[in-house]
Amino acid sequence: MQATQQAFDQIQAMKSEQGMPPEKALRIAVEDGGCSGRQYVIKFDDMKDDDIVVGDDLATRIIVDPVSHELIKDCEIDYVDTLSDTGFKIRNPLAKRSCGCGKSFEV
Repeated sequence: MQATQQAFDQIQAMKSEQGMPPEKALRIAVEDGGCSGRQYVIKFDDMKDDDIVVGDDLATRIIVDPVSHELIKDCEIDYVDTLSDTGFKIRNPLAKRSCGCGKSFEV
């Protein structure tokens, strides 16, 4: 899994704006649900012992639990801010199909 510079920049900006401590990280997880069977969950969280870490900088790291990592290990995390779309985007080559909102997928 990898992240774009735009994603890392947005993580740092959000943590700074919200006054989060450095140890908080952006967690990306996969849960059952959504219109395609599985959905992405993106939130700030504390790191757990078995988490996989993306990024070396404490201020911008991304964490993923091992089960979710298997479903998104080849993903690219990006952040877009356009007139029609704003937010973190996950490009998952393992997804056989996804819904229109980009938050749900099937492997």
